[in-house]
Amino acid sequence: MQNSYFEFPELAAVRDELVGSVNELIRAAHEADRPVVLVRTEHAEDRSTWTLNMLEDDQGFAFPGTEQARFLDGLATGDHVEVVKTRDSAFFRTDLRAELDRFGVGHLLVCGVS
Repeated sequence: MQNSYFEFPELAAVRDELVGSVNELIRAAHEADRPVVLVRTEHAEDRSTWTLNMLEDDQGFAFPGTEQARFLDGLATGDHVEVVKTRDSAFFRTDLRAELDRFGVGHLLVCGVS
């Protein structure tokens, strides 16, 4: 749920609806006293974290501190754990597993866009 993914017209057209739906899930998780983990993609400008297709296209995105890397305005981002990833999998070279273990999480509900 980052700005970079909503640069595509198909997603931009349903942005508000998707933010509303994700916010409903976040509220429900908080009401059920369940942890919320927000995962954000970031890539280094030096190309060290770029995927093969990014290298082939010579186009990086979602650099730290940029508008592309930020969560969408209106997304309920408070009171959560944040994980920053550089690959499709949020488990690849992140502390997501440790965070889930810390909360005793055995099942996940995953939502968002890619």
